[in-house]
Amino acid sequence: MRTILKSLHYLAVALLLVCSVSGLAQTITGGVNGTVTDPAGAIIPNAKVTATNVATNVSTVSTTTSSGTYNIRNLQIGQYKVIIEASGFSAQTLGPFTLESGQDAKFDAKLGLEGSNTAIAVNESLVPLLNTENATLGATLDENAISNITLVSRNFTQLTLFVPGAVTGTPASFTGSAAIERNGNGTLASQNGNRQETNNYLLDGVEINETINNGIGYNPSPDALGQVRVISSNANAEFGNVGGGDVVALLKSGSNTFHGSAFFYLANYNMDANSWANKNFASSSAFVPKTPYTQSTFGGTVGGPIIKDKLFFFGDYEGIRYHSAGTGLASVATARMRSGDFGELLDPTQIATTVQLYNTQAAGQPAYAGNLLGAVSNPVAAYLFAHPEVYPLPNHTATVGTLIQNNYQAPTKTNRYNNQYDVKIDWKASPRDSISGRYSWGRNGDFTTPVLAITFPGANINPFQSFAFNSVHTFNARLINEFTAGFTRVVALGGLPSDSTGTFGLNGNAVVGISGVAQPYNGFILQSFTGTNGAFSSVGNSATGTTYYDNTFSYYDNLTYQAGQHTIKLGVQFLRYQQNTFYPGNDGAVGRYLYSGAFSAQNGTVGGYTLADFYQNHILTRAIGGVTGLAGQRSWRDAAFVQDDWKVSPRLTLNLGLRWEYDQPILEVNNKQANINFATKTVQLAGVNGASRGLYNPVWTNFMPRIGFSFNPSPRVVVRGGYGITTYFEGTGANLRLNFNYPFQNGFTATGFAPSTTSAGQFYTTAQGFGTANTSCNIQTSTVPCTTTIRAWDQAIKPMFLQQYSLTAEYQLSNTASLTFGYVGETGQHLITAGAANALPKPCIIGGVVQTVLTSAQCIAADPAPFINLVGQTGSVVFTASNAMENYNALQATFRQRLSKGLEFTANYAYAKAMTNSTGFFGAQGINGQSAYAQNFYDNHSEYGPAAQDVRHNINGHLTYELPVGRGRMFGTNMNRAIDEVIGGWKVAMTTIVYTGFPVNINSGSNNSNTANNSQRANHYRKLNVVNRSAQAWFGTDPSVLHQRSSTTAGAQCSAAGVDDGVCAYGQPAAGTFGTASVDSERAPGYQSADASIFKDFAITEAHKISFRADAANVFNITSLGNPTNNAQSATFGQITASRSQARQLQLSAKYSF
Repeated sequence: MRTILKSLHYLAVALLLVCSVSGLAQTITGGVNGTVTDPAGAIIPNAKVTATNVATNVSTVSTTTSSGTYNIRNLQIGQYKVIIEASGFSAQTLGPFTLESGQDAKFDAKLGLEGSNTAIAVNESLVPLLNTENATLGATLDENAISNITLVSRNFTQLTLFVPGAVTGTPASFTGSAAIERNGNGTLASQNGNRQETNNYLLDGVEINETINNGIGYNPSPDALGQVRVISSNANAEFGNVGGGDVVALLKSGSNTFHGSAFFYLANYNMDANSWANKNFASSSAFVPKTPYTQSTFGGTVGGPIIKDKLFFFGDYEGIRYHSAGTGLASVATARMRSGDFGELLDPTQIATTVQLYNTQAAGQPAYAGNLLGAVSNPVAAYLFAHPEVYPLPNHTATVGTLIQNNYQAPTKTNRYNNQYDVKIDWKASPRDSISGRYSWGRNGDFTTPVLAITFPGANINPFQSFAFNSVHTFNARLINEFTAGFTRVVALGGLPSDSTGTFGLNGNAVVGISGVAQPYNGFILQSFTGTNGAFSSVGNSATGTTYYDNTFSYYDNLTYQAGQHTIKLGVQFLRYQQNTFYPGNDGAVGRYLYSGAFSAQNGTVGGYTLADFYQNHILTRAIGGVTGLAGQRSWRDAAFVQDDWKVSPRLTLNLGLRWEYDQPILEVNNKQANINFATKTVQLAGVNGASRGLYNPVWTNFMPRIGFSFNPSPRVVVRGGYGITTYFEGTGANLRLNFNYPFQNGFTATGFAPSTTSAGQFYTTAQGFGTANTSCNIQTSTVPCTTTIRAWDQAIKPMFLQQYSLTAEYQLSNTASLTFGYVGETGQHLITAGAANALPKPCIIGGVVQTVLTSAQCIAADPAPFINLVGQTGSVVFTASNAMENYNALQATFRQRLSKGLEFTANYAYAKAMTNSTGFFGAQGINGQSAYAQNFYDNHSEYGPAAQDVRHNINGHLTYELPVGRGRMFGTNMNRAIDEVIGGWKVAMTTIVYTGFPVNINSGSNNSNTANNSQRANHYRKLNVVNRSAQAWFGTDPSVLHQRSSTTAGAQCSAAGVDDGVCAYGQPAAGTFGTASVDSERAPGYQSADASIFKDFAITEAHKISFRADAANVFNITSLGNPTNNAQSATFGQITASRSQARQLQLSAKYSF
C-alpha cells in the first residue's frame, strides 16, 4: 500500500515539474514555523521538531534547517503541542494551542543547555496572537465560536456576515427558507463591495457552489463544522476562482475518544413577535395576525477512533421540518360578473372609482349599457364560472372600495423539509502519509396548499451529493505533496406543478376548452390579469420552474518545498463543470395568456377591466417558453500557481506569488448554441461554417501576481501589506446562456396592441393557442426575423479582473486580545453586464414629434433598430458583455478578544465607499438600487454611482460570556451545589449588525424614452429637502416631495414630462430622453439588529452533559425600515410599507453531548 501511495505522489510531482508551472489547491490545513536558538541566540540546525495533534495523538516530525528554522505544513486543524529537541540541549514543549485553517503559527524556541533545567512547558502567555507570516485578510470562526454564536434557523452562511466589510441587503432572510432549503442570491454576503454572487464556497477544500447562478449548493449543519474561514482580500496565490470572498468550511474530525451529540431545536409562531408590516395600521383592529408555523430541527453527531492513533471517523445527520398553516386571501369574480353583468363597477357604494366598459370592437367604441356584456366568449371563463368547485365564489368581504380585492379566503399550508448527512474518515496511513475522505448527501424541498387549488402550485426538490478526498505525503522534512479530488452534484427540480383537484392533470387545456395545445405538466395555461383595473388572482400555471443538474469535478495537487528561508508552494488545479439545464424562460413550459383590460377601455385608456377582457376572450399577450428538454453545457477552469514565502529576516516575511488561470469557453455537448456576430450582424451557430463551439474567444492571459509583506518590528506589533490580482468568470444564470436561443430553444411570444381613436387594436383568442413556431426558418439566411429574442455574448468577453490592495497593522493588547486596523482597497474591471443591444441609439422623431409606435413604416425607415434583421424593430437582443467596473475603499478595524475569564468576542468596523457602473445581472436583493440594465445601452458611463453594497458605516460582531455566578466563580463562590445547578454556569451570547442607509435609485413613473430600452431613471431637478421624515414619508413632507405626488396636491405636480415647475425634486423625463438623476441618488433607512442566546450545560456524569438553550433573532425587536417607494411619479413616493428586519423570533433547544 505504501509503495502504491508513494508511486502516485511521485507521478503527481513529475507532472508538476514537467509543466514547469504551479497551480491551486484550497488550503484546509495549517502549519507551525519558527527559529530554534541556544541560550546565546546562536541558531541550532538539525533540531528535531514534533507537532502532535492532542485529540488524535498523530505526530508530524521535521528538523530545523542550516539557518535554524523549521516549517511544518499540512497539519489538520485542532489542538496541538510542539516538542523541540536537540543534542546537548533540554527539550522544550510548546502549547497546547489551537491551530486554524490557513494559519502559520509562529513559535521561536530558545533551548537551555542539557541538565541546566527541565523541559519548558510554554503557557498561554507565550503563545503569539499576531499573524506575522502573510498579508491575507479575513476572519476565522472555530468550533467553540460556531457552537456558541446565535444562529436562529442554523444557517452557517450567516457566519460570513461577521467580517469587516461584509454587507447584505436582506439580513433577515438568513433565518428563513434559505436555512432549510438552499441559499438563493439574496442570502449571500457581499465582501468588500463585491457582488454577492462572486464568493467561492468550499467544504473540506472542494467547491460546493451552484455554478449556474453563483449560489451555494449545501448548508452543512453547524454542529458538524470544526471551522469556518472567510478570506476577504489578498489571498495567497493558491486561492483563485473568486471575485468576492473565499468561504472555507471544514467538517470536524474524529479523535482517540468517542464524542457525539443529539439535538432538538424548536421554533413556533407563539414565541415570536408580530411583524411591523402586520401592525403598520392606524387602528389595532386592522392588525394582521401572525402566520402560524412550527419548525423543528433535529439530529446528532458522532466521532471517534476506528484504530487508535491511526484511523478515525466522524458523522452527522440533520433533519428540518417546517409547517405553516393559516388563512389566505384571493380575488375572484363575483357572481354577477360570471353571468356577464359588470354593473357593480358602476356602483360608487361598492367601488371607489367606478369603471365604465366599452365595446372597442364596434364603430365609435360605444359604452356597454349597464356594463352588461352578454354571453361569455372565452371557453376558459365559461368552464371556470360553471364549476365553482374549482373556481369558488367570493366568501369574504372585499377590501373597502375595491369590490373584488381579497374577496375569497381559504386555508393555506406550506411545508418545507430537509434531510442531510456527512461522513468523514481520517487515516494516518503511515508516518509519511495522511489520508482523509468525506461524503455529504442532502435532499430538501417544499410544497404548498394554495388558496386557489387551480393555481397548481409547484413543488421544489433539491438533491445534493459531494465527495472529497485528500492525501498528504511527506517525502522528507523539506518536501511535501498534497493531492485533493472532489465531486459535487447540485440538483434543482423546480416548480413542478401539482393538481390537487384531480380534474385537470396533463389534459387541463382540453378540459377548459383550449384544444390542440399539448402540455408537459399538470394544470392549464396561466390566465393572468395585469392592468390598472381588476387585480384578479391569476389561475393556471405557466410552469416556469428551472431544472438543473450541476456537476463539478475538482482535481488539485500542491507541492511544498522548504529551501533555507524560502517556503515554496506550487500546484495545479483542474475544475470540470457539467451544467445540464432545462429553463423554459419567464413564459413557462405550459405558457400564459395575459389580459390587460385594454380591450374594454375606450381608446385603450379610459375605463376597461381585466376580467371583462377575460370574459370576452380578448388576450393582449400569449407566450410560451422553449420546451426542448435539457441542454448540456461543459467547460474546464484550469489554473497553476507558485508561491514563495520568503523569511528575509526574523522580523520580515515577503509573500511572492504568481497565479495563472484559463477559462474554457462554455460548450454544449450537441452544439446547441447560437450567438450574434456584431460585426456582420448575423447569427453564428456553434461548430457551423467555421464558428467555434463556444462562440466566444478564450482568454489565455489571466496572470495574477500576488505580493505581500509582514513586518514584525516588536513582539506586540506587526505591519502587513499586500497587492494581488484575481480573476473570476461570473455566472449569468440560465436565462442569458447561448443555448437558450432559436432554433434550439424556440419560445413563442405574440403581443397585440390596445385600441386607439383610429384602431380597434389587436387581440388574440384562446382558439389561436400559441401559433406555429418558426421551426423551418433558417436564422442564418432568412431575410425576416425568425424570433423576437436572442441572447448574445460579446465574443471578446473576459473574466472579472479584480485588483486588491491593503495596508494594515495589528497590535497585541494583552495575552488574549489584539486590535487590527488599516486600509483596504479594490478596483475591478471586466464585470459582467446585461444590456438591451437592440435599443434604438436615439428615439424616432417624425415631424418634431417623438414617436411611441416604433414599428411604424416611418420609424423603421428613419431609425431602424440595430438588429432589426434578426429580431425585428422592437425585438430583444440581451447582450452579455464584460464592460463594467467597480471600486472599493475602506478603513477597517477588528478587535478580537480570545477566550479569557469566560469572555470571547470579536468586533468589526468598516468606514467604506463602494462604487460601480453596473449592479450585475442578478441585481442586489433587498435593495432598490440601479437596474441591471443601463437606461442608455450606448452610455454605460452614466451608470456610475454608489454600488448597492455601498454602506458608509458598517459594524458587526459576536460575543460569548460565561456569567461569573456560581461555585468557584466571582459571585457565589461557595454556593450550595443544588442552587448552583440552577443559577450557576450560565452563558450568554450575542451578535449584532449595524448598517447606515442603503442606496435608493429614483425611477421614472413610466419609461417614455421610446428607444425600446429596459429602464429609465427620473429627472433630478434639485435636492430633496427632508423634513418630518417618517415611514409614511421617508423623503419628508416638504413641497419638493409632495408637489410631485399628483394625488395629494393640486396643480402641475411635475406631471408635465420634462418640465421643472421650480418645486419638485424629481420628475418624469421628457419623451425621448433619459432621466438626469444619477444612479442611487437617495438613501433608504439603515439597519440595526441584535441576536442573543442564553444557555447552560448540566453535567450528568463527567463525560456526559445536557444543554438547554434559548436563541432570539432580533432580541430587542428593533424595527429597521425597508425600502421607500422609488417611483418618482407614484402617489406613494417615499412611503415604506415593509421592514428590513424580521420580528423577534425565538428558538428553544436541548442537546445531549458525550
